[in-house]
Amino acid sequence: MQDDIGRVVGNGLAVFYPSVFALTEKTSDLWECLLASTFPMTFLMHWSFKTGYHEIAAKKFMATGAPFPECKSWKRFHGPGSVEGWILVEADNADACYEHAAEWAECLDWEVTPVLSDEQAGPLIAKAYS
Repeated sequence: MQDDIGRVVGNGLAVFYPSVFALTEKTSDLWECLLASTFPMTFLMHWSFKTGYHEIAAKKFMATGAPFPECKSWKRFHGPGSVEGWILVEADNADACYEHAAEWAECLDWEVTPVLSDEQAGPLIAKAYS
């Protein structure tokens, strides 16, 4: 099956949802541009203690200070009274995030998300909807 500009579409869904596929393709192109950019990337690392590991992780944190691998900048935040926190990381790639998450994987569950500032997201949103 082909879409409206003659590309072969594997399962034919683009015929039924052409605007969704067009937007998805634009978004994919935007992420490729973003990843190839020269400005540093920002990642939001969300951590939460695994069940039964709070004391182990707390002792490890107090003993080591949980140093972060080399990157442009990072800042750690703790949710008082909770078992979770966040690290905001600025780096050229995700290597430091992966390294730190792996070091603490025994005690913590992680969600790592690349994030954009308003200044970075604005032109990309404008391009996607132009």
